[in-house]
Amino acid sequence: MSILVRMPASLKEALVRETARERSNVNDVAVGILADTFGVTYAPSGRRRKVLAGGSPVVLLRVPAKLKAEIQAEASRSDTNANDVILAALADGLGVPPASNRKGKGLMTTQNGSKNGKRAKEKVRAQGWHRGFLSVGQAKMYDEAKVDLKESFVYGREIAADDPDFRAGDTLIVPNRWPAESPDLKMRDANVGKQAH
Repeated sequence: MSILVRMPASLKEALVRETARERSNVNDVAVGILADTFGVTYAPSGRRRKVLAGGSPVVLLRVPAKLKAEIQAEASRSDTNANDVILAALADGLGVPPASNRKGKGLMTTQNGSKNGKRAKEKVRAQGWHRGFLSVGQAKMYDEAKVDLKESFVYGREIAADDPDFRAGDTLIVPNRWPAESPDLKMRDANVGKQAH
């Protein structure tokens, strides 16, 4: 089984350094770390690459089916995606600070220390009106459709909680739900709004 992983440059560099130190290959080192993390048996290929991986942020990992299932289960439990689960495990295994490659995210640990920002996401979950965090499986185009395999953060024009249209029940004119742990997210939106007008 294969998993395509997009990782920040700092993590990729640490992985390449460890691969050189072990005189191994990127796949054996990365999958070995993941297998240890999830308690899955893994037999490395033992092949040694003469040329180390390049600067691309994308790595294709060949993993046992059981390991892929464990990673996906953890992503589901953590309300995140497999890529971030892999990044967190590799960062921990390589002893580098956790990071994500997703823009505007409190990254894999938030200022309040919650893993993968889960607690922060729960506080701004899109319920009642369409603002805030939508996790994997919460969005679909119409009732009979399969759910979208994505997560997103939905926001609109800044509306006060005491706005007359909102208080009257207008479901399109609603306040945004910003995560307290990422005040910079709201500031970025405010700056974009000023530039647009």
